[in-house]
Amino acid sequence: MRTFGKQGDGPGELRATAALVVLPDGTAVIGDLGHRAFMMFGPDGIPRRSVPMGGDEGLTVLG
Repeated sequence: MRTFGKQGDGPGELRATAALVVLPDGTAVIGDLGHRAFMMFGPDGIPRRSVPMGGDEGLTVLG
């Protein structure tokens, strides 16, 4: 088990998580609706980057 980030608006912080996927290399990708971004964490739990979801703010499709 690992904990990723904490609540907030800074780097590696999350607001409203909706999904978690772990990639084959161990990278965890968390869908954060609060930031409208996919937050990426390394296998060590350290934040790597965020990727904007883009699109219409009224509609977000995950999956």
